[in-house]
Amino acid sequence: GIAPQYIDQYTTLIQFNTNTEEELKKKSKYYDVKQDCLICYDVYHLHENIRILPCQHYFHQNCIDKWLIRGKKDCIICQQSIDSAIDHNNKKNQ
Repeated sequence: GIAPQYIDQYTTLIQFNTNTEEELKKKSKYYDVKQDCLICYDVYHLHENIRILPCQHYFHQNCIDKWLIRGKKDCIICQQSIDSAIDHNNKKNQ
């Protein structure tokens, strides 16, 4: 899995609220107001935390964190690895 500090470092965390639609439109090319979390299949509710991955897909924070910490290293939708963002950043800083 991925260490929690890397998840926090290489993803974006926002709180779902009345302004979330505009924020997600800016941060995710995949924004869809009707989209449910594709891990738990529940809708996004006010004041829930949403995590946006480097690939710009987004999920409930609790759902994707469990997914990543328990051994998965990639987006459930596009299979882009979070490790690729970590590797890219490491190479850029060398």
